[in-house]
Amino acid sequence: MYNLFTKEEVGDFIVTMMEGGSNYWIDSIVISRKGCPKDIKYYDVPMAGGSIGVVEFDGDGTVHELDAITLDRGFYVLQKKYPWHYKALIKEEYDVETTDALLQCALFGDIVYG
Repeated sequence: MYNLFTKEEVGDFIVTMMEGGSNYWIDSIVISRKGCPKDIKYYDVPMAGGSIGVVEFDGDGTVHELDAITLDRGFYVLQKKYPWHYKALIKEEYDVETTDALLQCALFGDIVYG
């Protein structure tokens, strides 16, 4: 499903979620570039075969992986459960709330924070 968006658009979504939209519940991130070119930007890693591991502040230390599969699930869940957020992505009218919803849908299958 994320292939409906350009690589640049998905990269912008990831930057927005990681650098502002979701930092109220993210304790840390771990970039796994396994299989990715070494010089690739962190926001392109999930689309290049790697992942961004996310650890919650209030969690048990579990690392939730944002990769191509979970990202695709996030777009699907967002479209089905939160169509106004999905439409905001399509219309390029998204904000930090929208990208946070996308990340949570990708990692947890629903919005669990905020």
